[in-house]
Amino acid sequence: MLVISLGYGIAALGIPVLPADALEPMSARTLPLVLSALGLLLGVALWFNGLEVERDVLERITPAAGIRAAGLLGLCAMYGLALEPLGFVVASCGAVTAGLLLMGERRPLLLFGLPILVVGLVWLVLEGLLEVHLAWGSLWH
Repeated sequence: MLVISLGYGIAALGIPVLPADALEPMSARTLPLVLSALGLLLGVALWFNGLEVERDVLERITPAAGIRAAGLLGLCAMYGLALEPLGFVVASCGAVTAGLLLMGERRPLLLFGLPILVVGLVWLVLEGLLEVHLAWGSLWH
C-alpha cells in the first residue's frame, strides 16, 4: 500500500497543469495527490496496526471471491473501452448494472433504477454545477 501510494503520488506530480490553472486552488493533479496522501496515511496505519487483520483476511479469500474480483477488474477495462463510443451516461449505466450483477444483485428495480439515479446525479453535478462537458459518445453522432 505504501509503495503503490508513493508511486502514484510521484506519477501525479508529473501531471501537467495549464498556466491558467496554476493559481487555482484545484487543478488536474489535486485529486491524485490527495488520494496518494490518503493512501500513504492508510498504509502507515496498516503498517503499525493492521498486520494481524491482513493475515486473517488473506486466510478467508476463496476462489469465488478471486473470480469476482477478476470480473470487476475486467469490467473496469471494458468501461474504459466503452466510454469513447457509448458516451458517459450509457457506458456508466451499463458498468454499474454489470457490477451489481457481478456482486450478486438480482432485484430488477435496484439493477436498473440505481444506475440511472446515480449516473443521472453525477451527470447533473458535473454538467450542471461544475460545467464539465461529458461526451455523448461517437456512436450517437
